[in-house]
Amino acid sequence: MGEAVSGAGVPRYRADLPFPDYAYVPGRHPHPQRDPRGHSHERPDPAPPPAHPPDPSDWRGCAAFLYGVDLFNHGYYWEAHEAWEGLWRLYPAEDRGGLMVHGLIKLAACGVKQCEGRRRGVLRHATKAAAAFSGLPASARIFGLEPGALADAAKRLADQPEQRVNAAVGPLEPRAFSGEMDTGSPLENAQKQEARAPFRFNRNEMRSRAR
Repeated sequence: MGEAVSGAGVPRYRADLPFPDYAYVPGRHPHPQRDPRGHSHERPDPAPPPAHPPDPSDWRGCAAFLYGVDLFNHGYYWEAHEAWEGLWRLYPAEDRGGLMVHGLIKLAACGVKQCEGRRRGVLRHATKAAAAFSGLPASARIFGLEPGALADAAKRLADQPEQRVNAAVGPLEPRAFSGEMDTGSPLENAQKQEARAPFRFNRNEMRSRAR
């Protein structure tokens, strides 16, 4: 049951975390959480968000982020949205980590709308993704990704909503900062970082934000 997913040959960042039984598309499959037949119904989250907002430079130690990357790269757009949303809600408004994750959530929403055949929905979410990424330094590395490149991809998708998300954006490939070197597999590098990188505790008061 479920949609065929893309991503063949794309490396996994958290290969220890299994993919769901199907890539959910509203109206085609049982709701993953609400329906007893859903792939996540009454099951624990395989990559729950941390207790505090992580420093984006410590992305290799953030299971929720990396699992979302894997899901997105392999066509599980709704599931990627869910994996990242819990992470996004940890950040105060206008935090650069939150803006980056919010942009990724909107790209995932583009994938869902595309699978539904809703061109206007793709356009709407791509425009919001471009705005989120454009609010960040273009050449920075935030969660190992460059906001400028993602802003350009989101703008391409907004200009051509019929273009496949994986073609417009390509696989997300978080990379080390200049001066760092990843010598193992994506999973091995993530595990090394997880073992050594502390979380950044954000003392700003959390504010609720409209999606």
